[in-house]
Amino acid sequence: MTTLLVIFLVSICLSLVLTPLAGRIGERFGAMDRPNDRKVHEVPTPRTGGIAVFLAFFLTLAVCRMFQTDVSRLLIINSEATSFILGAFIVFTVGVWDDFARLNPRIKLLFQVLAATVAFAGGLEIENFHALGFSVNFGFFSYFVTVFWFLLLINAVNLVDGLDGLAGGIVMFASMVMVAMGIMEGNLMHAVLFMALAGSILGFLKYNFAPARIFLGDGGSYFLGYAVAGLAVMESAKTPVGVALVLPLIALGIPVFDTLLAPVRRFLIGRKIFQPDKRHFHHRLLQMGLSRRKAVLFIYALTVLLSLVGLITINVRNERAGLLLVVLGIAAFFLIQKANYFNYFTPGKIYGWITDIIDEAGFSSTRRSFLDVQIRTANASSLDELWRQTVRAANHLGFDQCSLYLVNRDFDNGQDENRTLEKQKARQAFENAWPEELYKNLRASPPDRFWKRPEMSGKNFKLLDTGLFRLQLPLFDPSDGEHFGTLVLTKDMHREALSRYALGRIEHFRHSLEPALENIMNGKTGEFSFHKNENDQHDLEEKDKEKTRAKMKANA
Repeated sequence: MTTLLVIFLVSICLSLVLTPLAGRIGERFGAMDRPNDRKVHEVPTPRTGGIAVFLAFFLTLAVCRMFQTDVSRLLIINSEATSFILGAFIVFTVGVWDDFARLNPRIKLLFQVLAATVAFAGGLEIENFHALGFSVNFGFFSYFVTVFWFLLLINAVNLVDGLDGLAGGIVMFASMVMVAMGIMEGNLMHAVLFMALAGSILGFLKYNFAPARIFLGDGGSYFLGYAVAGLAVMESAKTPVGVALVLPLIALGIPVFDTLLAPVRRFLIGRKIFQPDKRHFHHRLLQMGLSRRKAVLFIYALTVLLSLVGLITINVRNERAGLLLVVLGIAAFFLIQKANYFNYFTPGKIYGWITDIIDEAGFSSTRRSFLDVQIRTANASSLDELWRQTVRAANHLGFDQCSLYLVNRDFDNGQDENRTLEKQKARQAFENAWPEELYKNLRASPPDRFWKRPEMSGKNFKLLDTGLFRLQLPLFDPSDGEHFGTLVLTKDMHREALSRYALGRIEHFRHSLEPALENIMNGKTGEFSFHKNENDQHDLEEKDKEKTRAKMKANA
């Protein structure tokens, strides 16, 4: 115990001396964390504190080797220790590199995997898991489980490093509980390692606790996460594997939980999975009105509580331990729900998201039946057939009235030129009218095609009717973008609400309607032949001439 206490004091002293020096390095070479809309600090702060923690930890172990006590002699350099040190150096280096010159997240992830792979190659491997009556052997998948373990803890500590003193304090409490477990299990070597880590963090916290004068940075947070992960796997060689892994998971429960759910939350709201945000647990506490200091102290208290529960659980090791974990899980659920963390995971939102996927994929019968309407519309060979499918679509979506207005087109096929010209003029006036004048122009500009639900035949719709939903859908020629018509859909919302997928399906239908209408109007189906009027043709020719003159002038 004396050796453990001396190691703790040495690591604290080294960290106290090295942290100000690390801060000067950050200021001298520009590794400063500047305030922005995602950060909560208000002044530029060095993010090189991880250098002090890293050096204090390994220097303490080097000093410990000189004590020549029974405990210090347990520190030997073997393949596991070598791979642990090399992996720690890799992950710490890439973190510090990112502190000085921001790196792409994929590059950082690649080096994290590399560090975990080096540790695995040296013998730090999770081959199996035994805890609370549960047992599994990973076999071939042990590499992937080990790498995932390292990545989980590395990024958990990095993610929670958003408030002054938060990440360091959580890891310090987790390290102290691992010291206690090492002493209880008689594994003094690992008690020494975790004690050196805890002391290195405690000395740093003097400068990092609010208001912080220096931050861990990615170098520090990556190293702390890697150290806890690696030392826990090393300890599993002399203690039950489940105990060595479950205890740090419980102690680091808050950042681990946040790390696992953050990508899911971002995915559900359509954001990039690795894009930082201000929706983590500590941000939620700030939004609830807690100050930064109180939020950190509150999470400290939760971490201590979780650590004590973990110690009790691994010592009971029976059905009561499982019951304790269940009670803890329920309490954690209500606490996190109180912090509004599950806003995006409510049953209603998840159900709506799943039903949207099912509908879009065509698994619902209503989507498949509407797809049949789209196909028949796209294959229509005449205006009459096209209109029949349009009426089917409007009826399918619950609309009460449907009107089709065609602009500058001769659908009487020359049978009555005067009537055709009158319809064209009236129709053009309709298209150019202000919204409040639309229904005044309807008598002068009757639609080319019209349908009304039979049970609504006695109702006359007015523009400002309460509950009236009116959608005016412009139709364009897909080949040249010319506007050649308008489809107007009307619905009485008092009779029935608009269906959940109506607007999306209308847009799908429009993409089927426009090409079919373009084919019919250009005579591609062999049944109709339509032409633009002479004025339109003359305008197009004039535009072409203007373009040609502009090109010639530019070349000259």
